[in-house]
Amino acid sequence: MLTSMEALVAHRRLCGVPDNNPYFFARPEAETHLRGSDAIRQVARDCGAKHSETLSSTKLRKQVASMSTILNLKGHEMDTLADFLGHDVRIHRQHYRLPPGTLQLAKLSKVLMAMEQGRLSDFKGLTLDQIQIDPNGE
Repeated sequence: MLTSMEALVAHRRLCGVPDNNPYFFARPEAETHLRGSDAIRQVARDCGAKHSETLSSTKLRKQVASMSTILNLKGHEMDTLADFLGHDVRIHRQHYRLPPGTLQLAKLSKVLMAMEQGRLSDFKGLTLDQIQIDPNGE
């Protein structure tokens, strides 16, 4: 990654980025920056996705926030994730929660999979959060 970052800096002039543009992801012939959301939107259109409008940074952040509830993050971990996603942690806690049934299903499916694989006794003494099961039984 460092090599790529150094290449961006080394080739700024060649790409037409003004010397006084302070942004790392600078736009050619401008004193502004590239916007990640615009780049994602463009790639979503260019890749030929059937419903490219559903591939957005906002929807990705919401998906990550919602699915993170399965991880049972501690308070400071949730604060860190919310900050990284650009969310206020209070909003994150209120709006990005999976329904209780979804969380229960995700956790209890581990027990059912272990039973199906005949390995339930392997997890004696562990909590549902500690149990790790390969769905392919490997």
